[in-house]
Amino acid sequence: MSGILGIIYKSDKTSVERSILETGINSIKYKNIGATHSRTYKNVGVAVYDQFGNGSDRYIYENNRVLTICDAEIYNYNNFIDINSEGNSFSEAKIISDLYLKYGEKWWEKVNGVYSAFIWDKGYNKGFAFTDRIGIKPIVIYEDNEQIIISSRIKCISVLPDFDKKIDKQAVFSYFFMEMIPTPYTIYSNIKKLESGYFIEIQNNSVETKLAWKMVYPETKICNVEELCERNFYIDR
Repeated sequence: MSGILGIIYKSDKTSVERSILETGINSIKYKNIGATHSRTYKNVGVAVYDQFGNGSDRYIYENNRVLTICDAEIYNYNNFIDINSEGNSFSEAKIISDLYLKYGEKWWEKVNGVYSAFIWDKGYNKGFAFTDRIGIKPIVIYEDNEQIIISSRIKCISVLPDFDKKIDKQAVFSYFFMEMIPTPYTIYSNIKKLESGYFIEIQNNSVETKLAWKMVYPETKICNVEELCERNFYIDR
């Protein structure tokens, strides 16, 4: 599994050190398989782990307007051949970047696939973190007085220097009682998981969670009770 990490310092006079990014992203490398890549821009630093070593331009992309990282599988990538015309390699990060520049926060409406993505908009000095509609590719977030950290893996955050590994007792109870930890909780009390169908906006050192998508159910019944029982009968057989 690949992964992403984004660090935003609240002081615009502080730059993110590459060594910090490498500490976080290298924690999820599997037996030295694949490759990691990182970039920095002012008080923002990003890193990606590409498990299959497909090249740095596939999951990380930067131009004069945006800095984008992602762990994504875009099933309808053929729709974006023109968007992805630069070079010969296929790049999910570039597709997401160009869709964001064209459609803004609702770029995901054009995409059929699963993804966790972080976009830093240089022009408006704000960032966005997205998970796919049902949260197959997760996003977790950590915030303290000095920084905001976005990642697709809890471990990328928990290994960073000075991280307080305070266990969430309610999460432990949920794990033993339900054999899972429900969103937005994680095993650490200061790391939260983004709910599916939502995205995060980061601006002026504040984090806001916004609704992007929700399941819409048909107003009329798909089938009545008799039809449902008949269908189950054939399935059981």
